[in-house]
Amino acid sequence: MISRQLNIQGLPNRRVDILHLTSAHSVTDTRIFVKEATSLAEAGFRVAVAGPGDVNCQQTINQVSVFSIERPGGRFARFSSFALKLYRFCTRMNPRVVHIHDPDLLLLSWWLKRRGIKIVYDVHEDFPKAVLSRTWLGPAIARRGTAKLVEMLEQSAASWLDGIVLADSQLANRFPLDRSIVARNYLSVSEWPTKFLAPKEELSSLKCIYVGDISEARGLTRMCDAIQEAHEAGIPATLELVGHINDSQIHSISKHPANRHIKLHGWGTRSEVAEKLASSDIAFCLLEPTPAYREALPVKVLEYIASGLIVIATDLPRLRRETLLKEAIHFVPWEAESGSLGAAIATVASSSSARKEHLKNVIIGHFNWSSEATRLVEFYFSVLLNPQERQPSFS
Repeated sequence: MISRQLNIQGLPNRRVDILHLTSAHSVTDTRIFVKEATSLAEAGFRVAVAGPGDVNCQQTINQVSVFSIERPGGRFARFSSFALKLYRFCTRMNPRVVHIHDPDLLLLSWWLKRRGIKIVYDVHEDFPKAVLSRTWLGPAIARRGTAKLVEMLEQSAASWLDGIVLADSQLANRFPLDRSIVARNYLSVSEWPTKFLAPKEELSSLKCIYVGDISEARGLTRMCDAIQEAHEAGIPATLELVGHINDSQIHSISKHPANRHIKLHGWGTRSEVAEKLASSDIAFCLLEPTPAYREALPVKVLEYIASGLIVIATDLPRLRRETLLKEAIHFVPWEAESGSLGAAIATVASSSSARKEHLKNVIIGHFNWSSEATRLVEFYFSVLLNPQERQPSFS
């Protein structure tokens, strides 16, 4: 890895094939960098990723140029001053394609399109539905208005976007099929070395784990309750939380009866997360059944199973429809009765190592990123070779 301080103002004009651009995600985000950018670079494209960071910095990782651009303070600066920074950066980089990963970059992309740059929009989730659960946007009426605005932006942009990459086939009905492909967030098998996938030894206590952003909507209180219920049932269980957590949530955990059995780890690298999963016994995916989560297939569930874990998950329609996952998931209702979460831990704990190993192999064989990467590379050849130009218009 090569790393140095970056002077954006002095950045020379340069030509890359594909610039992945984000205003909300980390520049090393799993979908953006680990899967998409790295796969395209391995296929021979000149690829860069740019997004928010604490300081201006350039790195070269896996043949990908990674640019962290210092973000200003305040959440809403993402839509104003930081967006302007990103626009200026793009014009200096002069890429052939800008691949955006956030709906708030659609307006910025409209201006880039007018400069002759092709635009690909990556739809990670049903963004209009996701907005409805973003409490930081204000009261419900404000969120509904914002969701409608996002929906209108996407519908309008669909007429001039050069390509749309969808994280799930269920998103396809809102975009033109002739310029859309599905590249699902399946497992990048190289991230799960064999030594992390071996059956675990029987332990005297159960280690439960959750990886990702930590919040009430993602089941924080319910996970704590599950650990407490397990102890009340005589099951010695601990909870490892790996991910970002704010001060109010830390305070909430400190007041919970199970707090002495809960350990916070903060963010970790992909290899660190894989090691933590390998040493765990049970994984949690206790998402609140919001409109966005009801129809989501969380990639973390696949990673949990690939690590030899059985998952305790909220009974969500999308997860329930994945028949290959059925044996690896113990479903619980969101409004679970007292004691039922502890009972779920007891049930899952009895799963044999042989069963976990079988399920792991099934998941890795079916939910594999390699086939998605091939489709993405073929899609990019068509985007870059396609002479048809679509003029931007929000009319």
